[in-house]
Formats: sequence, structure tokens, C-alpha cells
Amino acid sequence: MLLVFIGGFVALMERSGGGTAFALRIAHWVKTRLRAQCAAWAGGIAIFFSDLGTPLIVGPVFRPLFDQLKLSRQKLAFIIDSTASPVAILIPFIGWGVYIMGLLQKEFTALALDTTDWQAFIRAIPFQF
Repeated sequence: MLLVFIGGFVALMERSGGGTAFALRIAHWVKTRLRAQCAAWAGGIAIFFSDLGTPLIVGPVFRPLFDQLKLSRQKLAFIIDSTASPVAILIPFIGWGVYIMGLLQKEFTALALDTTDWQAFIRAIPFQF
């Protein structure tokens, strides 16, 4: 249901011209193909809404910029996909983090361990890389 709302927001942003306006504003800073790719990478990391929400938000914003600089949309898709899920799994307060901590807590309770799900999640972050 959340992704339906995100998709609606993205469609509204595209129809209103907000995504294009944001891309034009970024275009003043992004003049080269390398900077465009780095900006898309930074956007994929900075907008860590969810593993499926990030592409819905970042993709339409950077699509006009990639088209203008003649970069392939496949490259944009790869950059966003390679930042969306890996970043989403590191954030404890969005869907994946809550899900993982729920699984951990269930197992810790079954094993009668003293460790909390929060401690285990934070300690596991270096292994996620």
C-alpha cells in the first residue's frame, strides 16, 4: 500500500513538472556525465525510503538529466538499483530493518539469549557490506 502512495506521489511530481524542474536545477551543477552519475548515486543513497521506493523517487528525477547528457537509462537503473536495496538494509527504522529485527527478536526469545534485536542489528552492519 505504501508503494502505491509513493507511485502516486511520483506521478503527481512528474505531471506537475517537479521532477523536471529539480533536474534543471541540478543541471547547473551537473555539467558532465561523471557528475550526473555521481549525483544519481548520491541521490540513491540519500533517499533511503525503501528498497522499492527509492527507484520510484530518484529515477524520474534523474531521467531527464541522463537523457540530456546522453547517458543510457539502463545505467541510471543500475546506479539506482545498486544503491536502493543495499542502503535500505542498513537503516534500522525502515521496512527491512524492522523486519530483520523482528526475526532476530523471535530467535533470541526462542533461544533465551540476552542480546537485544537492536544490538544485534547494529553489530551486523559491518557484515552487510
